[in-house]
Amino acid sequence: MILSLIGMSSAGKTHWSHELQRNGYTRITCDELIERKLEPELRRHGYQGLNDVARWMGHPFDPQYPKTSTTYLSFEVEVMEEIFSDIEQLRGKSSKIVIDTTGSVIYTTPSVLHQLKEHTTIIYLDIPQEKKQELYQEFLRNPKPIIWGDLYRKREEESQEQALARCYLELLTYRSKQYEKIADITIPFDIHRQEGFTAADFVHHIATL
Repeated sequence: MILSLIGMSSAGKTHWSHELQRNGYTRITCDELIERKLEPELRRHGYQGLNDVARWMGHPFDPQYPKTSTTYLSFEVEVMEEIFSDIEQLRGKSSKIVIDTTGSVIYTTPSVLHQLKEHTTIIYLDIPQEKKQELYQEFLRNPKPIIWGDLYRKREEESQEQALARCYLELLTYRSKQYEKIADITIPFDIHRQEGFTAADFVHHIATL
């Protein structure tokens, strides 16, 4: 069984990939693989590690953002293509694999999304509308690199921070629709966040759908 977890940052992808790893799955973390490719670029700017990727990329109103976001996305495509190339070898080592994708996987390429569908069972960890403001607050506390596409548009009367808050919620709504389109299985928030829900429960839930 090869699972790929999709959804926004802080939706629970990393948590569940770790839980599945503790239950015998080989874990592949796209964030870490992208960070390794970015390491020389990060070092050039005095940054280091996953936490600094967001600082290096910046917000959509920062002057470096068009270049850094394009660089990030190109490395994400490379990482995904490498994973697909290695999938048979990985399958030989483990019958159970989980891929912790980034929130921006939907912005890669049609080829990447086709292969993701072909090679894996895509699991979307849903976040309800009423929880999305909490995701924004988490983003402010612990920034993650975000591909915005064309969804950041500052209105004349807004500050950059006001525009960011409004557009972030619009981004979540847009992405939710895109995740639903490519997912094989959607796990609702009240299931994947329920108290006492274990990795065994997670797998059983998928198997029964």
